[in-house]
Amino acid sequence: MNRDDIRRIAKEAGLAGAKLSAGLEEMRLDMWERFAELVAAAEREACAQIVQSECIGFTPEDDQLNCIVAAIRARSIQPPKGGD
Repeated sequence: MNRDDIRRIAKEAGLAGAKLSAGLEEMRLDMWERFAELVAAAEREACAQIVQSECIGFTPEDDQLNCIVAAIRARSIQPPKGGD
Protein backbone atom coordinates (compact mmCIF):
# COMPACT_ATOMS: atom_id res chain seq x y z
CA MET A 1 0.00 0.00 0.00
CA ASN A 2 1.36 3.41 -0.87
CA ARG A 3 0.62 6.91 0.44
CA ASP A 4 -2.08 7.53 -2.19
CA ASP A 5 -3.84 4.32 -1.13
CA ILE A 6 -3.72 5.37 2.51
CA ARG A 7 -5.06 8.85 1.72
CA ARG A 8 -7.87 7.34 -0.38
CA ILE A 9 -8.80 4.98 2.44
CA ALA A 10 -8.67 7.80 5.00
CA LYS A 11 -11.11 9.82 2.85
CA GLU A 12 -13.37 6.76 2.45
CA ALA A 13 -13.38 6.30 6.24
CA GLY A 14 -14.34 9.94 6.80
CA LEU A 15 -11.01 10.98 8.31
CA ALA A 16 -10.12 13.52 5.63
CA GLY A 17 -10.85 17.08 6.60
CA ALA A 18 -10.96 16.32 10.32
CA LYS A 19 -9.45 19.05 12.46
CA LEU A 20 -6.59 17.35 14.22
CA SER A 21 -5.51 20.63 15.81
CA ALA A 22 -8.50 20.36 18.15
CA GLY A 23 -7.07 17.08 19.43
CA LEU A 24 -7.47 13.45 18.64
CA GLU A 25 -10.05 13.08 21.41
CA GLU A 26 -12.53 14.89 19.18
CA MET A 27 -12.14 12.33 16.43
CA ARG A 28 -14.91 9.82 16.53
CA LEU A 29 -13.75 6.32 17.43
CA ASP A 30 -15.97 4.76 14.79
CA MET A 31 -14.07 6.64 12.07
CA TRP A 32 -10.75 5.28 13.35
CA GLU A 33 -12.19 1.78 13.50
CA ARG A 34 -13.54 2.08 9.97
CA PHE A 35 -10.15 3.34 8.79
CA ALA A 36 -8.44 0.31 10.36
CA GLU A 37 -10.99 -2.06 8.81
CA LEU A 38 -10.45 -0.57 5.36
CA VAL A 39 -6.66 -0.77 5.67
CA ALA A 40 -6.86 -4.40 6.80
CA ALA A 41 -9.26 -5.28 3.97
CA ALA A 42 -6.96 -3.68 1.40
CA GLU A 43 -4.00 -5.61 2.79
CA ARG A 44 -5.90 -8.91 2.77
CA GLU A 45 -6.92 -8.35 -0.84
CA ALA A 46 -3.33 -7.50 -1.82
CA CYS A 47 -2.14 -10.72 -0.15
CA ALA A 48 -4.83 -12.78 -1.89
CA GLN A 49 -3.84 -11.32 -5.26
CA ILE A 50 -0.16 -12.10 -4.64
CA VAL A 51 -1.03 -15.70 -3.82
CA GLN A 52 -3.15 -15.98 -6.96
CA SER A 53 -0.46 -14.57 -9.22
CA GLU A 54 2.69 -16.06 -7.67
CA CYS A 55 1.78 -19.64 -6.77
CA ILE A 56 3.73 -21.69 -9.27
CA GLY A 57 2.23 -25.00 -10.25
CA PHE A 58 -1.34 -23.97 -9.54
CA THR A 59 -3.97 -23.01 -12.10
CA PRO A 60 -6.70 -20.42 -11.40
CA GLU A 61 -9.18 -23.32 -11.29
CA ASP A 62 -7.17 -25.26 -8.68
CA ASP A 63 -9.27 -25.98 -5.58
CA GLN A 64 -6.29 -25.81 -3.21
CA LEU A 65 -5.24 -22.40 -4.52
CA ASN A 66 -8.81 -21.13 -4.31
CA CYS A 67 -9.08 -22.40 -0.71
CA ILE A 68 -5.92 -20.50 0.25
CA VAL A 69 -7.15 -17.29 -1.38
CA ALA A 70 -10.59 -17.70 0.20
CA ALA A 71 -8.99 -18.22 3.63
CA ILE A 72 -7.05 -14.96 3.30
CA ARG A 73 -10.16 -13.04 2.28
CA ALA A 74 -12.27 -14.71 5.01
CA ARG A 75 -10.08 -13.39 7.81
CA SER A 76 -12.46 -10.44 7.98
CA ILE A 77 -15.28 -12.84 8.82
CA GLN A 78 -13.74 -14.90 11.62
CA PRO A 79 -10.47 -14.82 13.55
CA PRO A 80 -7.74 -17.26 12.61
CA LYS A 81 -7.64 -20.58 14.41
CA GLY A 82 -5.39 -20.80 17.42
CA GLY A 83 -5.66 -17.46 19.12
CA ASP A 84 -6.06 -13.94 17.84
